[in-house]
Amino acid sequence: MRKDITGETVIYGIVGKPIDHSLSPAIHNTVFHRAGINAVYLPFPVENSRLGEAAAGLRALNIHGANVTIPYKAAIIPFLDRLDGAAAEIGAVNTIIVRSGQLLGANTDWSGFADSLEQHRLKVEDCRVAVLGGGGSARAILYALGEKNCKEIEIFNRTFEKAAALAERFNRHFPASRFTARRLEDFFQDDYRRLEEEIPALIIDTLPGTMPFDPPRWLRHRRGSATYYTINYGPAAAGKKSPAGWRRLDGLDMLISQARRSFLLWMGDQFSPSEARELYGKVYEDLRSRA
Repeated sequence: MRKDITGETVIYGIVGKPIDHSLSPAIHNTVFHRAGINAVYLPFPVENSRLGEAAAGLRALNIHGANVTIPYKAAIIPFLDRLDGAAAEIGAVNTIIVRSGQLLGANTDWSGFADSLEQHRLKVEDCRVAVLGGGGSARAILYALGEKNCKEIEIFNRTFEKAAALAERFNRHFPASRFTARRLEDFFQDDYRRLEEEIPALIIDTLPGTMPFDPPRWLRHRRGSATYYTINYGPAAAGKKSPAGWRRLDGLDMLISQARRSFLLWMGDQFSPSEARELYGKVYEDLRSRA
């Protein structure tokens, strides 16, 4: 897309492993091109053992900002100079801002998810919500649910101790919500739930696309409106089957919204929120029409 990479071209990128599936380079480079910004956004595949070197490289090479994806959203934190309030409470970073040689960690996943709830008019204040997974994206979503004053949140994770630690963490921060730890294998037991009032109205699946979602029997018989939300998008969401009659959402909205919010953090006051919304909204429409 770009024809004029020069010594004045500003570099951004995304750190992760694997990284070849990420849509972030296409999203941000399209925005840079349409907005006339002399910048390029590159994928940076990084081995776990070299994550500290990669963080130092952002500083040394004067890279202006980066996103962080699986599996480094928590692991990157020790290599940063400071965190904003949300990233510190969530314990995960998806955006790095480089200023005056300092690496500032932020989290736009939580606000991107909150944006998607508003976009789809999902009211969670009085909902029972089930969150599958306990990684960096799940943490951001749990924080967003707390910020939205969600009443009941169940955290289903393969490692129960991790779910329990997250429940304790967010119960302390959001006393108006109740976070409960569960075992992931229990969720998929056909006879796990029998009572209608115990069945969640919203299921948020943060598990990888390599883990198919096939709704268990107890979930298939829920009456009334309910929503299945996978944060995967594109081919990675193909194996995720929502229960019959449920509304199904994927993670493209969240992806675009967190990207837009990262862009605003990198750009400072060069672009207004409405300008950024228009730029990233056009990219979203392009991606959705292709899908």
